[in-house]
Amino acid sequence: MTSDSSHQSPPPPPPTAFQRLVIHTHDVARSLKPSSDGELAHSIHQTLHFSLDANEEDWGLENLIVQLNLSSSSSQPSRQADCGTSSSPSTSSNFERILKEYEDRLDRAVEEEEEEVQQHQRQQQQHHSKNGTSYPLPPSSSSSSSSSYTDQVFVTDQGERLKSIPGFTKTQDPNRPFVSYAWDSRTQTLHLPNPLVITNPIVRDPCSEANGSKRNDFEITAKFFYLSEGGGDGGGGVDGSERFPGEWIDQAMDKLSRTTGLITVDTLVVAFPTLDLDGRGGGVGVGGMTETSTKSSSSCSRGDCLSSGKSQRDAPDSNPSRSESEDEDRDQDLESVSKVWKHVSIDPRYQSLGLSDLSVESMTRLFEKLEVPEGEEYSIPREVRRPRVCTINVKDDPCSFDRSLSSWCNSNKVSLVTHNDRRDILPSRTLPILLEEFKDQLPHPLPEKGRLVPRWVLKYVTLIKERGVLADKGYICFAEVLQD
Repeated sequence: MTSDSSHQSPPPPPPTAFQRLVIHTHDVARSLKPSSDGELAHSIHQTLHFSLDANEEDWGLENLIVQLNLSSSSSQPSRQADCGTSSSPSTSSNFERILKEYEDRLDRAVEEEEEEVQQHQRQQQQHHSKNGTSYPLPPSSSSSSSSSYTDQVFVTDQGERLKSIPGFTKTQDPNRPFVSYAWDSRTQTLHLPNPLVITNPIVRDPCSEANGSKRNDFEITAKFFYLSEGGGDGGGGVDGSERFPGEWIDQAMDKLSRTTGLITVDTLVVAFPTLDLDGRGGGVGVGGMTETSTKSSSSCSRGDCLSSGKSQRDAPDSNPSRSESEDEDRDQDLESVSKVWKHVSIDPRYQSLGLSDLSVESMTRLFEKLEVPEGEEYSIPREVRRPRVCTINVKDDPCSFDRSLSSWCNSNKVSLVTHNDRRDILPSRTLPILLEEFKDQLPHPLPEKGRLVPRWVLKYVTLIKERGVLADKGYICFAEVLQD
């Protein structure tokens, strides 16, 4: 056996399987076919392509600078017309300058690394001539400070330097030079993509000043969905204490703050799609729609309801035939909701709060259970805050608009707002199918044992108040592996 083969490095150990998965949605450069599982499924599909495809249009630093140059030259006249003249440079030109400085640092870091490699080779040759051995010397650590920059440069066999934007990691695969992810070894959490690539939506406003727009110029709404119940087996305790952990909302907001820089939101809406709180006969199971909840849309036609001038749900959903056990279940559900409501009421990050998809009966009983204070003060943190909004979905069933709920909200100074979110916002099949598609590209694989359970989703929307323009929209999804 030769000395070279006897000192070959052992193969690296296989990557650790993840136990938790965080996906923060991000657009991809190329167009994808919309998903039949809805908007969130489509956004997650785009994010996996963006993070793992290694498409240069997504990670290329030079591509981004070129796009900024084109955007700056083509949109400058309209920007001045819409926003007025300003002596301050635009955010895009500022960002372009920052990227150029970053690119220069990449070049310097690679040059330093190449010089160190040459120095190491000279030392190795000197060591060999003196001792007659070919054992390699460990490289100097002098360039460790620049390793974070050299990780963003991939040198091809032809000597071409491919440079990525921050948040992408260099691989050993020339066909996939950069991917974007972050790994927390302590909690075995895989983040897709790396949070560094997520930008603050406020600075995307073309009328932003160089130092950023004012927070008051934007309206930010967040909606939190409980996709499953707490507890190690996917279900909560009998008393509901851990059924819908308020800490999950804290985790979601912390992740939103760390990735986008947003600290406060104007309105936080909390949704419980696994519960039947709107009287439509069924909730959503863990990661999927129940059979009974899909039937309401076929119970009447749009023309029938409109021609009669009558809503299918003019009356509250109090049902005299409902059993005593069903009433007890409803009370337990509302008790769980009330604990979550108390948890978010004291948090000053939320200017106002709201609930999604509750009937008149549920809202009335919840108000009584919480002893909601009178008045129109929504923003002051206290043990129990007054809801500012109640959101309902009438997209799938136009006849489901509850006029009694509208009347109740007017009487109780709660704004009734419609939304178009699917009740099964993340069907049970979605994540397994998408992760199976990308199983060979995941930097940390899905465990062979256990099942991946989606826990929650946070949806956020940022609007520019003056112009009513959508500045940003995104989702953060959290799932974890449970052992059967």
